[in-house]
Amino acid sequence: MISEVKAAVGIIQSIDPTNYTASVKLVEYENQITETYQILTPLSFQNKISCIPKVNTPVVVLLIGDDAENGFIIGSYYSKKNNCEEKQDEFKINFQNSILTIKENGETNIDAKVTTINSEQVNINAEVSISKSLKVGKNIKANNLIEGNILKDADGILGVK
Repeated sequence: MISEVKAAVGIIQSIDPTNYTASVKLVEYENQITETYQILTPLSFQNKISCIPKVNTPVVVLLIGDDAENGFIIGSYYSKKNNCEEKQDEFKINFQNSILTIKENGETNIDAKVTTINSEQVNINAEVSISKSLKVGKNIKANNLIEGNILKDADGILGVK
């Protein structure tokens, strides 16, 4: 026999990040606080996406069976209190003010306090503009001419005349 499945709106009350679960206050069920429900994610095996919601996040849950004891948190939603600031032509991830924006016009922007790339090799096939200082931990190799008035100070720091 297949269990009955219902959907309900709720608000995250507590989080268990170790087990990827949360309890939910079910608005439509007289504000009943649930046992912990699994938080669903688009990918969870070899390729993974994870984002644990914060307490007070509005969510939609699937309730399985006759009562609210078994369920899954299927996602959050936008509302007047939890509004969407993204534009229609953007895919944006905003995680605690570290923001990745991919636009339909081909632009990609990263806004973060610190951005680290860990890779064996990074290839950039475009002109590069650096608006502030550049620190190099090892060597600079150039296949062609380096242009400009480059000076090295007493500390070994390169600068422009």
